[in-house]
Amino acid sequence: MSAIGRAVTRPILPSADLGITSAFYGGLGFEEVGRWPDEYLIVRDGHDIELHFWFNPRADRWTNDVACWVGFGQPDDVRGLYGEWSATPLPRPAELRPPTELGHLVEFQLIDQHGNLVRVGALRLPGDLSEA
Repeated sequence: MSAIGRAVTRPILPSADLGITSAFYGGLGFEEVGRWPDEYLIVRDGHDIELHFWFNPRADRWTNDVACWVGFGQPDDVRGLYGEWSATPLPRPAELRPPTELGHLVEFQLIDQHGNLVRVGALRLPGDLSEA
């Protein structure tokens, strides 16, 4: 093993309006970590999910094809977060899709107002005995 530390991945998603994006994710329990008007926004929640947004006035809910995956170690964590997020009414056209389970995967999907797809799940990799 290398002496290099563990990396953290932070997705960067487009937003046509950083204020709307901040308010939307604020309703889901995220707080602003930083905002640079008409440039960049960073939000983070209590589960250490951190999302970055770059200002793109052309981002459109119906044509945006940007996505990210937020991974948890356990399916119960995914179900718990879905329970938290589903307790908050979402403004249209945002959408929260219920969890699906496919043997090795438990996942739910959030599509925000600018069309970013945030997939939240727990994946059991081959050889992973944590849920055997």
